Amino acid sequence: MKNNILIDLSPLKAGGGCQLALNFLVELTSIKDDIINSFIILKPDAGPLKNVEETFPQFTFITVPTSSLKNRLSFEFSGINSIVEKHNISVCFTFFGAGLKLPKQVFSVVGVAYPIICYDESPFWKYVSFKKKLSQKAVNFLRKNRLGRADMYLVETDVMKARLMKYLGRPQADFDKLLPSPSDFIKDGLNADKYPVKAPRFLLLSGNAPHKNLWRLPEIALQLRSLLPDFTFCLTFSENIYLPSLSAERAKIYEQVKGHFKFIGNLPPDKVQTAYDDTDFLLSLSDLESFSNNYMEAWKAGHPLIVSNRDFASTICRDSAVYVEPHDPTQAAATIAGFVKDKDAITACLINGKAYLKELPDTRGRTLKILDVIKQHLDTAKRNKI
Repeated sequence: MKNNILIDLSPLKAGGGCQLALNFLVELTSIKDDIINSFIILKPDAGPLKNVEETFPQFTFITVPTSSLKNRLSFEFSGINSIVEKHNISVCFTFFGAGLKLPKQVFSVVGVAYPIICYDESPFWKYVSFKKKLSQKAVNFLRKNRLGRADMYLVETDVMKARLMKYLGRPQADFDKLLPSPSDFIKDGLNADKYPVKAPRFLLLSGNAPHKNLWRLPEIALQLRSLLPDFTFCLTFSENIYLPSLSAERAKIYEQVKGHFKFIGNLPPDKVQTAYDDTDFLLSLSDLESFSNNYMEAWKAGHPLIVSNRDFASTICRDSAVYVEPHDPTQAAATIAGFVKDKDAITACLINGKAYLKELPDTRGRTLKILDVIKQHLDTAKRNKI
């Protein structure tokens, strides 16, 4: 019986990982390699990948019950073992996540993009509630335990690699860097001549998780409107999702500045380009990221970047962005207002972004790198079985 490879997409229910996974599947359809015929692909039962088999009927998919804790536990303790045995799995590649509870004979390669597990000094912990902090620490403990079972880790940045080596106590040999690739759904654009714009529209392309710091926007808007009377924050979810994240005090401020907010709703990966078409700047206030899709998409789309002043952001964006302190609304507003009026600074950021974009692989290159890693460890797994 031939050795098969498990491709684990089951943790991907939202965010940039879904986009990268879809691009990966698209590339697989045009690559001629026999190893692809041995892929068994796990998908989640929710999110953009829920019905992915309809788009890619040529692949073998198995749905993982991610929405029900009871069913998920059943899968963890018996379902995954049945899949491994039935399909003679030798290698498992988890696209992004903590990995699966696999039998020891399966070589596990895990793509890790969990900055929250190894940034104990992040301001996120200062501003999150005690209850949320406690629950997140518990989740991080479980993730660390699961990650410890993996044989190999793929990370997106040297910053994450260094942090994870220390966090997991694993040697450098257990890590490889796999840079992300910009989405093929985003058009390559550059229109520096349109800047500065009179009424800038800022795209905040993310969910409303606490570490994204979107709850700071009312305070920033209040400061910004005295410096820049006409502007719009464009958020990719609904107002009904946003309002519960605001404290009573910030909710009152929001009522004063809500005319500067536009809620464009959730966007599937193939519709993200429409958000870039209708905005002028990419704004990211996050306290925690690995290699945010926002950065490379903005480079590709030709959007100037305004990002949080954190090590992950400055290491990636360098001089293709200006930096703000999300938890200092006065500083953030002043920096934003100054930047959007500075044509030379905007042009420099756009040009630098295009240069950094060339450092990244395209989706074909990234997919081929993944296949190479899988082949390498398939040979290792075969030798271990002998």
